[in-house]
Amino acid sequence: REAGMAKAIGLELLGATVPAQATRYWLESAQAYADAGDQGSARRMLSRLAADPKSSPTMAASAASTLVAVLIGEGKLEEATKQFSQLRAVLSQEERESLQIKVAEGWIALGQLERADQMVAQDSTIDGLAVRGRIHLYQGHLGEAANLLRYAGPYAGTRDAAVSRTTALALLQMIDADSLPSLGKALLALERRDSVVAARELETVGGALPPERGGAEVLLLAARVALGIGEDALAERILGQVAGLKVPASAAAAGYDLGRLLVKDRRKAEAIAVLEHVLVTYPGSSVAPQARRLLDVAK
Repeated sequence: REAGMAKAIGLELLGATVPAQATRYWLESAQAYADAGDQGSARRMLSRLAADPKSSPTMAASAASTLVAVLIGEGKLEEATKQFSQLRAVLSQEERESLQIKVAEGWIALGQLERADQMVAQDSTIDGLAVRGRIHLYQGHLGEAANLLRYAGPYAGTRDAAVSRTTALALLQMIDADSLPSLGKALLALERRDSVVAARELETVGGALPPERGGAEVLLLAARVALGIGEDALAERILGQVAGLKVPASAAAAGYDLGRLLVKDRRKAEAIAVLEHVLVTYPGSSVAPQARRLLDVAK
């Protein structure tokens, strides 16, 4: 954030000292303020741009586009959607598609999946398919979500988004059900940063699924969410449960995560026993090299 604010302030100062390029610098400053999370300063710069008679129609459209992004950042999705509807005719196709996805993402963050779906229902771009896949996933429409995420492939959005999408697709391919609203609800809670609720709901969903058909993996995800929010007792219990299910990939990963937790808590003897069990029982597991290194640390 500090780097973003420094960039925004620098661009604002450049706009004041280089009048011939002021509108361009102020627009870039507004975008930088918005990216840094300072929506008030972004609005201030956009207001200055709107009042500048030197602003060209293209610059005015870009300013309006940035304003939509600011409104999304403030959670004012009704206003952002209205602004976007008024603006879409003057935007280039690339700008329109990018902004449309941002508005849809904003509705997802509010848990308004139907409104999000309305924004991208006709979007057949790779990024649009990825967002539509997530919407269907959170609605519990697993079959349709898997199809859309598969079509989107591994390249849409940021690297983190691509990894998350690939992980979700791998999970969906294990589950036999085409519809599972309870899983969608739990994953939406995770998307909305309500990790306490997500961990509990994922545990319930995982416990109801056959272990080898997604149950063990959903429980492992629940444990990792619990670890992320410091609910170590809950995580330890679920990891022990997953290890006991003996689904090879999930059990090995759960054993490794449990070993990490025990090492962190300085329960060295227990950690050594757990890690040695992982290495003896699942020597070909993808976590075996990490487990071996962690065992050396524990010893």
